Amino acid sequence: LVSELANFHRPTKKSARSTAKNYPADIALSAAALATSGRAMTEAGARGGLMEAYVVQQVRAHLGWGSIDANLTHWREIRNGRASEVDLILEDGRGRIVAVEIKSASSITTSHFNGIRSFKKQYGDRFHRGFIIGTGEQVTVFDDDLWVLPMAALSDLAMWEKSADGSEASVRTLDFMEELAMSEVEEAKIFVSYTHQDQQSSIGGDIRKFATDIIDALEGLYGRTARIFLDKNDITWGDNLWNKLDQGLESSTFFMPFVTPRYLKSDACKTEFSRFSEAAQKNNAEQLLLPLIWINPPAFRTDEQSDPIIQRIKSTSYLDVSDARRADPHSAEYVNKVEEVAAQLEKIIAARESVSLSPKTKAETESTDGELEPGLDEFMVEVERLMPLTETAIQEFMNDFVDLGTKFQSETMILQSQSPQQLRATLTLVGNRLAESNKRLSKSASEATRLWDLLMTTLNRAASLSTDIGAHEMTKDVADGMRGIADEIGELDTLELEGIAQQMPKLSSKLVPTSKSILSAVKTLRIMEEAARKWG
Repeated sequence: LVSELANFHRPTKKSARSTAKNYPADIALSAAALATSGRAMTEAGARGGLMEAYVVQQVRAHLGWGSIDANLTHWREIRNGRASEVDLILEDGRGRIVAVEIKSASSITTSHFNGIRSFKKQYGDRFHRGFIIGTGEQVTVFDDDLWVLPMAALSDLAMWEKSADGSEASVRTLDFMEELAMSEVEEAKIFVSYTHQDQQSSIGGDIRKFATDIIDALEGLYGRTARIFLDKNDITWGDNLWNKLDQGLESSTFFMPFVTPRYLKSDACKTEFSRFSEAAQKNNAEQLLLPLIWINPPAFRTDEQSDPIIQRIKSTSYLDVSDARRADPHSAEYVNKVEEVAAQLEKIIAARESVSLSPKTKAETESTDGELEPGLDEFMVEVERLMPLTETAIQEFMNDFVDLGTKFQSETMILQSQSPQQLRATLTLVGNRLAESNKRLSKSASEATRLWDLLMTTLNRAASLSTDIGAHEMTKDVADGMRGIADEIGELDTLELEGIAQQMPKLSSKLVPTSKSILSAVKTLRIMEEAARKWG
């Protein structure tokens, strides 16, 4: 009359039987017994219990004739006073594991996978796939190894068959905005930006694990239910997301980039960072940008910066978590870094919850330091002051860029027809002669970047207030000024010099500083041009 399932995790000093789960073999008999007890089938506990028993017995039946032998258990484990469990665990002879949760609901959200994710965290090297069986009608893919199945999949072979074109029948993959909508019950949405090269590198550490551990700590230490979005395709999240952000950031929408040297070279990552940063500035929500320094970039350690992204990161409340990359995930060093990030997230969430401001009242209220937030008129006056200063700084930056390129080409004219010894001596001399021009370019680039970032921040704040009061367009002078900046930068011939700079380190190590100066300048100028054209 009863089927017994042992616990996959068998605690010491306890028998398998003491931690087992028992299920009735005859579901109709169980339903009749419940009816005579006065419990209604619409009651969630009764309905859920019957459904779980039915699924368990169906899976047991399939294992009886299936071609793959598998052991059937359940999983329940208590760690640090918190219990995690999964209804069914299937383990085959090769040690592969499938986790199955049973939910009497037609609408499955990402939080329903919490138990399976906890199991995967414990047994990730053997975890094959996780399923939730619900009362919906369609197979839905939440992640590469996390699926939702309807109960009909237990008896309808068509749901597992291929269609004529070779694709799975009745399978729907959630797009990004659907996942976002399904996660609205969570208290925080955290978008993680990183490069696949770092994740897959032997020195890059496990970024995805660190990010998911932060979510676990946020819930375990502070009771916050968070949803994490990981960009797995090295591409931006799409215009739908950015349109949503442009309309206004939600109080719990965080952007967490894992900053590394590769990250700062990735166009996709830079685009994600810039667009979120702009949205945060427009909505006076810059604390929602929480960069994590995963591998400290060499350029990040110097005082003078010519990269707007680096300048922007330095202006945020970034956290250095680079020690966690090399630490054992079970070590105190690693756990302390995870908890440090979780504590910072909790601090920001709590602060924003305590001051719930509508967009239309932001400008009328006091800022965090007790002073009144400037109004649109004050921001526009500041834009008017910054615009000519920024234009002058960018012009000086471009002049120094052209000057360095011209000097390099002039110096290297004498390299032809030289012996290896003469060539080496000449390149050393060229490198020394260009040192002053490199230094001057770095200085002017840093100043132009500083003013540019300040101008962009002020413009974004002004644009936000302008939208709030119904004035959707900025003044013509601002648009003309930004268009002029974009046109001037666009007239520079950077492609040829960029190609030469990329070859310099191959020619001589003495030219590495010049190569870095030129490539950094090209990247900065292109970022400025792209942003200026959006305003112009």
